[in-house]
Amino acid sequence: MDAKLSVGGFVVAEENPPLIIAEIGNNHDGDLDQGKRLVAAAAEAGADAVKFQTYDPDRLVRPGHQLYNFFKRYLLPRDWHEVLKAEAEDAGLLFLSTPFDPDAAAFLVQLGVPALKIASSDLTNLPLVRACAAHRLPLLLSSGMGTFDEIAAALEAARSEGCDELAVLHCISLYPTPPEKIGLRTIPALLERFGLPVGFSDHSLSAAIPVAAVALGARIVEKHFTLDRNLPGPDHAVALEPDQFALMAEGCRDVAVALGRKGEKRLTDEIVEVRNGSLRGLYAACEMAEGAELTHDKVALLRPPAALNAMDLPALLGRRAVRRIAEGEPLEDGMFKDDGDED
Repeated sequence: MDAKLSVGGFVVAEENPPLIIAEIGNNHDGDLDQGKRLVAAAAEAGADAVKFQTYDPDRLVRPGHQLYNFFKRYLLPRDWHEVLKAEAEDAGLLFLSTPFDPDAAAFLVQLGVPALKIASSDLTNLPLVRACAAHRLPLLLSSGMGTFDEIAAALEAARSEGCDELAVLHCISLYPTPPEKIGLRTIPALLERFGLPVGFSDHSLSAAIPVAAVALGARIVEKHFTLDRNLPGPDHAVALEPDQFALMAEGCRDVAVALGRKGEKRLTDEIVEVRNGSLRGLYAACEMAEGAELTHDKVALLRPPAALNAMDLPALLGRRAVRRIAEGEPLEDGMFKDDGDED
């Protein structure tokens, strides 16, 4: 992944640890104090950012539909955004939110968010994609409900508005997502096909699966976050509690560091030091008279290393000693000659 993305100073790149987003979403349950507690707990659990949802029910659902009252119930009021953003920034977190209409996007940009997120359900809502892209902020596109071709169309729409800081998040829009449905191998496929930073928006109940996603190349990890899975709101049951989230965040960062650089096999100074005390040297397993032929049974491979090591043995076998060699003596090339060599 050569492409990079800067979100509020956090550089998303192959060589860096992942950007870890605690998706609070609707888990504030219409309670500002609960929202504040979630922000504080996310910071304590090792998140880099918190994310909410910004929408107007009248622009999202047809009045009278069964979902209208749901979205009305879990609406994040506009005046709460500034409060929660301040709480997040005081805790060292980025504040993000998903806009569901162009006015919501404009509001978030005015608020000063460092990026915008397109929900999976809006990947094919190209007017919204263009409206968000026109603000020229980094744009994160979740792909849980889209095909490769639909992802490509959304990226083209974003670029048509001059937005070139883009990332695609692999996602499966099932709540919760069973492990066998997740398809993590989509992550390297997205990297290869689009050449953009790729992330993983996870709806499984696992703290381990996002770690595997990072091993496969994800450099943004978004995970639903709650104080208690037993709370009555709609998304708590598919979220991680703080202790689980902390384990996930630590695992993601450890794996990102452990991956190292692609295709590199390098002996560090520390490994060379260990190697210098661990390789086996060639020693005489018995006394050898001058002219004796060196055979396997006359060689002991022992630590510590000597002038010659096990890799040198094939070239020595069959040669003859030029002098008496004592049992236990380290072997050296000059101790032996080929049969055709002159004395």
